Amino acid sequence: MKLQRLACVTLIGVIMSMSDFKHGNTATPFQAQYEEIILNNRGSHAAQETKTGAVYHDAAGRVRTEEFSETTPGGLITIAEIYDPVAQMMYVLDTGSKIVLLKQSLPNDSSGFLALTVGSTSAYAIPIESPYIGEDLGHREIEGVLCHGHRINRSETNVIEYWYSDKLQEFLLLRSVDRNEEWTRRIFNIQFAEPDNILFTVPTTYEEISK
Repeated sequence: MKLQRLACVTLIGVIMSMSDFKHGNTATPFQAQYEEIILNNRGSHAAQETKTGAVYHDAAGRVRTEEFSETTPGGLITIAEIYDPVAQMMYVLDTGSKIVLLKQSLPNDSSGFLALTVGSTSAYAIPIESPYIGEDLGHREIEGVLCHGHRINRSETNVIEYWYSDKLQEFLLLRSVDRNEEWTRRIFNIQFAEPDNILFTVPTTYEEISK
């Protein structure tokens, strides 16, 4: 089965989705929190940036990822991405300003690839038949969920490690390390429940600025 979706993480957090879906498969519904830590080793002093958010998967394969504002930790949601393979649409919302930043149709073909933009490095895209590429690290439980780990030596200085759950069809742990930066993203506090359907719809009161 080929993946349908581009999974990406951007440093600025405009799109914070890490989910991949095998065409024809249905993931176990859940909701959870995530934490992203960027440790910058450039210069004489190390600087750390932490971002938090939430992710929701429903049984139909739809995903909503929310990034919480740094100024109000755990409070105001500023950016939300909705990936809807049922309607073949993707949206990025600014929930504070109630606007649609992006409205885009998903590709109709079944060609798949994995693309990660981790830390401040450039995008890393590989055509794949499954999310398992690179050195096999075996299996381990993360947050009580069985995951399969792999390590990719992208260059002499950059190594990417990821742990993927077939059950949730989600990366529960991602780490990228290079000479100047270490980037980690983990999912935790997983609750196995069907999220509210309203989370995967765009409110009619939102203004579209991108069509």
